[in-house]
Amino acid sequence: MSRSCSFDSVLVALPAEPLSHVRSHSQSSLPSRRTDRRCCSSAGISLKSERASSTSSLKKARTCSSNASPTTARKHASLSTIPTVMLRVESSRSFESCTAFRRSESPAAVATWQALSRAIQLELKIQQEGQKPKAGSRYTVNSSFEKVNTELSSIEHAYDTQDGNKPVVLKRLNSPETAEHELAILRKINEANLPHVLRLRDTFEDPVTGERVLVFPELKRFDCNKLDLVKVAKYVKQLATGLQAAHAIGLAHLDLSISNLMLDENDDLVIIDWGLARFCDPAHVHPIGRGTPGYIAPEMYAGTATSTAPDIYSAGVIMGQWLEPYLTDCSLSYLGSKLVRSSTTSFITRKIQDHLDTQRIGYEDPWCPVVTYAAELLIKMFEVEPSRRITAAEIVQDPFVLAEDGEFEGTDFQSNAAALLRQSVCCGSPRDKPRIVMRYR
Repeated sequence: MSRSCSFDSVLVALPAEPLSHVRSHSQSSLPSRRTDRRCCSSAGISLKSERASSTSSLKKARTCSSNASPTTARKHASLSTIPTVMLRVESSRSFESCTAFRRSESPAAVATWQALSRAIQLELKIQQEGQKPKAGSRYTVNSSFEKVNTELSSIEHAYDTQDGNKPVVLKRLNSPETAEHELAILRKINEANLPHVLRLRDTFEDPVTGERVLVFPELKRFDCNKLDLVKVAKYVKQLATGLQAAHAIGLAHLDLSISNLMLDENDDLVIIDWGLARFCDPAHVHPIGRGTPGYIAPEMYAGTATSTAPDIYSAGVIMGQWLEPYLTDCSLSYLGSKLVRSSTTSFITRKIQDHLDTQRIGYEDPWCPVVTYAAELLIKMFEVEPSRRITAAEIVQDPFVLAEDGEFEGTDFQSNAAALLRQSVCCGSPRDKPRIVMRYR
């Protein structure tokens, strides 16, 4: 049996006070009960019953418990007949001010009411956390987006009411140590005014949960499928520009991946998620295996990395995914998998170099010049030895990213796909390469 109450805000469902602990309802207590109902109403708790049958049953049980014999009263007070009270908390006024249900002196009744009071206060905190993450109601959560939870943090979309309801993103960090580290990195980024890097708008400590909250501008998802080659060159340059600025102050991202790239309102690339970033120190190696599997440089697994070179390798994996439609038969489809290791990128490098060599000696139709530039740049970014790997400053000056728009004619995604289709239909398989057959006797 349950008692259902009409309400408009937070829902709390708990066992009500055992019937044996309800005081006798005599005619002399009616005025006080009316006063109690008024107190409940002023505290924001509605006691209007939605089910007449439940109300009448509850009154009947109370009457039995007050007038019947002790044995009958104990029977009606058994756990199987305890009703469930459904309450809606509509304000932050303490539930203790409501005396609609009077406590008795028994320990069981006191414990029940204490649990109910704690639950209501918790629901109020959760409601305040969802609607007013910061004192003063500056940020209001956008309920049209689902909250995204990760191992170290959670992400919520919200509006900045002090900046024309501008959309922002709230990142809540679970660990104080993680929050302190990332906040220090982001403040350094803001001080250095790094380009194409996520900027911190605001930060505060949630008064309800005690979590550190970082406020960022809302960005657009980066859809990197079917990119024109000129767009690939643009984004590679912007990625290298952001890394160049970060590396100039000794900061390595160490977690570059497709998922950590987004676009701003001008469709310019932005590097996000600097939570695993570190300032480089030759005396201290980076944590082994740090980063996203499939994008981690080989020296990070060897435990010998101390520089910013791992970021370039990770950027090469990203660039290789963008170049897959243009560098055909080079196994670039492997990139992005969690199983990618240095042996995978070395295999890809050899295939690209093989195509370049056969094109130079005339056994294969040459790629477009800008495609060749892109292939040569990718080989340099996949260099296994960190000291010989190309730097971000050198990438910014590479012929591929400096090519003029006219050099990309015919390299948009649709034209490139159509050309590949015509080649496969009209020309059949590529020209056979000379083979060297070794026979052993």
